[in-house]
Amino acid sequence: MQKNCCHVSFRYRRLIATGLSVALLLVGILYYGLFRYSQLLSAPVWQLGFSWWQSVSGATGLVGGVFGKSIPSFTHAFATILMFHAVFATSNREHRYRLPIVVASLLLFEWFVGVVSLFDMLSILVGALLAHVLGCILLPRNVLKEATTKSSKLLLPAFLTVSGLMAAGSTLDLGNGTGCARFEDGVCVEFKRAATPVYMSYADLRSAVAVQAARPPDRLGRIYLYGDYVFLNEINQGVHVIDNAIPTAPVNVGFIQIPGNTELAIRDNYLYADSYVDLVTLDLNDPANVTEIARQQDIFPYDAFQNIPYNVGFRSSDINDPTRGVVVGYRLQDND
Repeated sequence: MQKNCCHVSFRYRRLIATGLSVALLLVGILYYGLFRYSQLLSAPVWQLGFSWWQSVSGATGLVGGVFGKSIPSFTHAFATILMFHAVFATSNREHRYRLPIVVASLLLFEWFVGVVSLFDMLSILVGALLAHVLGCILLPRNVLKEATTKSSKLLLPAFLTVSGLMAAGSTLDLGNGTGCARFEDGVCVEFKRAATPVYMSYADLRSAVAVQAARPPDRLGRIYLYGDYVFLNEINQGVHVIDNAIPTAPVNVGFIQIPGNTELAIRDNYLYADSYVDLVTLDLNDPANVTEIARQQDIFPYDAFQNIPYNVGFRSSDINDPTRGVVVGYRLQDND
């Protein structure tokens, strides 16, 4: 009779731990729906939840700040470890080596899948520690051997993968480049616009340097003074050449088209400029008639988003092949 009572007590405790784990996983999922990705959901209840979260975070500061940003990591780590105690943990020996593996796996998911954050890492560790303490109270290890079956052991890798992805999932997009572009207080306030990249072939890139007529400067980057001339970098477009012989009356004399140019340096009448992945050398002996005299190819890392706004996203399959050339622009999918 006593054995049956203990068995019932153990099953009851195991049920509590499992139910709490599932509830916390659902809380994490609800958090994503209400707060992280609410703008993707048009149902009024989601928008109501989003508005409520904004008002609470604005009123309390802490909820929508550091703690708010780490809710998914904490809840899913807590749920994972508690579920581990309830379903997957077994004997003392297996418990000792499996538990660190589970925690380390959650941290690795956060490191490689999410955006690395000290608070998220700490949230995972704190959530795992608290769940471990609660799990030891609810399910002492001297009865853990009753908790695990062969089928549940086989489910452990799948459960850990799903939970790890959920813990790190605050930065995952939907596979089409429409992830969050900007967070404020743990809430996604702007989403990326799905787009298709526009490529320039390497052949076109490496024949594009040319001196053109002067044009008004736009998005300026680096400014370089050399002799009587000022060279103004227009980001990702090229270099403006300004005759500064009379500083009070500078004259815009021309524009050097250099696609993908963000940096420049000048020495001994030679201008060195990046052009996406290449380094270009230009002869400045006649600043009004600049010519390309050398090019070192593929010495800079390829960055498909160099010329793309922060709130535009691509499918990874569209930009995983740098042999197509360099991405120089985009077309919004809504306008295709």
